[in-house]
Amino acid sequence: MRAGCLRFIAGILAALLISSAALAGPDPSAAEYRSRRESLMKQAGGGVILLMGAEKRLDLAPFRQNNVFFYLSGIEEPGAAMVLLPDGNKHLLFLKPTPESLEAWEGPGLKPGPETEKLHLFDKSCLYSELPALLAEIVGKKDPIFHLHLAPEEIGAAITDTVTPIFEARKEDMLDGRPTREENLRTQISLMFANTTVKDVSPLMNGMRAVKSASEQATMRKAAEITAAGWDAVLRAAAPGMYEYQLGSILGHECRMRGGQDWPYWPIVGSGPNSLILHYMKNIRKASAGEIVLMDAACGFSYMSCDVTRTFPISGKFSEEQARIYNDLLEVQEALVAEVKPGISLSALHAKSEEMLAKKGYKGRTRHFLGHYIGMAVHDPGDYNAPLAPGMAITIEPGIYIQEKSLGIRIEDTILVTETGRENLTAGIPKTIKDIEAAMARD
Repeated sequence: MRAGCLRFIAGILAALLISSAALAGPDPSAAEYRSRRESLMKQAGGGVILLMGAEKRLDLAPFRQNNVFFYLSGIEEPGAAMVLLPDGNKHLLFLKPTPESLEAWEGPGLKPGPETEKLHLFDKSCLYSELPALLAEIVGKKDPIFHLHLAPEEIGAAITDTVTPIFEARKEDMLDGRPTREENLRTQISLMFANTTVKDVSPLMNGMRAVKSASEQATMRKAAEITAAGWDAVLRAAAPGMYEYQLGSILGHECRMRGGQDWPYWPIVGSGPNSLILHYMKNIRKASAGEIVLMDAACGFSYMSCDVTRTFPISGKFSEEQARIYNDLLEVQEALVAEVKPGISLSALHAKSEEMLAKKGYKGRTRHFLGHYIGMAVHDPGDYNAPLAPGMAITIEPGIYIQEKSLGIRIEDTILVTETGRENLTAGIPKTIKDIEAAMARD
């Protein structure tokens, strides 16, 4: 196997380009993944791009690929890696097939060979164990440039917002001090190759992921459609005496029955005083009659996220005070959704939100930024000060939090920016008081 891969590397150095005709036959999704890789190579401008897939899980749970590797390959296989060579437009895949002794337990996994290369549109696939020698062959005696993804990897519900401070705290812990996987890769590459220049492709990847392709937009619509069915079940079932985790479980069950996949984030189900805790995830309290439930929960589908928050009365009817505050927030939220269009920034929308809520008497009652980018990660990378562009997706989620009343209200939708304005992907989930109470009616 290694001899064949080495011969292939020699051919790479001749910079032979793959023909466009070769892209016509395989599945269109494979062609889209290859197109993304080629876009990354064009932006990198030269050198060697080395990207690592997620490692095998330590627990007995389904494997989940990290977002960057999946975005560029569509491959769900533990321990994989890819090498992209911009100078010759070559795409190399490295795999760790399941040992024969474990195949009866885990299945065979993806193996190197022509079938894998055709299926995923890689020019060559090899065993992962061959990667160091092949890198040395590619680099030769030159001072190499390596492009690595140095931002912490996102896997499942992990997002850069939360992962980064955890890793920083771990490094500063005198009894721990471990580097991140990405930092360790950088160190190993620098040790393997003298005079190495390492560049971070994270900013390039962030830019590519910011604008969703037509297929990604369709997948997000599907996630929203499935989520809406889950929310319908929640509102029909909600009643005093239910535990918060039961409400989350109802949504999870309905979404899974319709093809939904992993939670893009763990459900936040805060009843009564827990509605004030922004990322409350214990979900262990019993909701009592007359209380508000703030529920932030949505479904993921095919590595794309959806994000929804609705606030509803567990008894099925808003009190007069709850309705007044809720309608104040709803008016602001709907006005901000209507403001979403190409050219405006999330920061500008946030400033408008603060101004509008202050005018309604809620100055100091807001606790968080208006929204965030969303896509493969529920908090996708993005510049909050940059103008929005068609194909970007964000959330609009203003909130009002009144400590002395044990009352938190948040309303959130997932919004796709279009050429002329916006598309509210989660508009089908009841949001007005009339629609929420109608959905909860049990007569």
